[in-house]
Amino acid sequence: MNNNHPFRIGILGCGDISRSHGEAAQAIPEINIAACCDIRAEAARSWKAQYGCDAFYTDYRTMIREEDLDGVLIATWPNLHREHIEGCLAAGTRNILCEKALTLTGQDAMEIHRAVHEAGAFLMEGFMYRHHPLTRKLEHLLASGELGPVDNVRACFGTFDPETESGDDVTRNWRRREECGGGMPYDFACYCVNACRNFAGGIPERVYCRGDISPKYNVINRMYALIEYDTGCVGIIE
Repeated sequence: MNNNHPFRIGILGCGDISRSHGEAAQAIPEINIAACCDIRAEAARSWKAQYGCDAFYTDYRTMIREEDLDGVLIATWPNLHREHIEGCLAAGTRNILCEKALTLTGQDAMEIHRAVHEAGAFLMEGFMYRHHPLTRKLEHLLASGELGPVDNVRACFGTFDPETESGDDVTRNWRRREECGGGMPYDFACYCVNACRNFAGGIPERVYCRGDISPKYNVINRMYALIEYDTGCVGIIE
């Protein structure tokens, strides 16, 4: 990436989270979201007009084939991530930023890791907090030894959900749809797991978990966990 050639990205999925990426790209001269794609043609057309990309598509493979892209940003529902990552790799994409959660199962994650490695590609899960100056500062302090060894890491992430949407509404937000990867494990808890792993500096050995399921949506809406790492550190998730 250089000033004469901004990093050209194609974005897959033009829902709510895609707008955050669109606004961020507009503020970074080195980044150019050159094309957008959504199976809903009107959503893709509207996104193109709002964020000024060059073209819109309803098929991401066509977008990759016809555009000179340096990478693809996947902003679809979690249940589609594996399919889209593998499709991008097959189409020749070698730089992929995928929204969380990366997959719905550990097995899927391992198979994606293998596919990315075999393709010689780069894949990153979209945990924005990892690049925040405060996170970088804390990582620097820990690496310097100034704070001593880490005994425990507590990670909390929450919001109030009044559950106003009907449980029978098939168009309700994906976070309230089990088949789309809705619920705490794939929405909020993945951030906490990532943070604990980042600062614990070890491999998880045991996990204890307690949560609740929304009777209205049948997704996990509360989760509390304790993770024991081989370093002796404990991760606490709320």
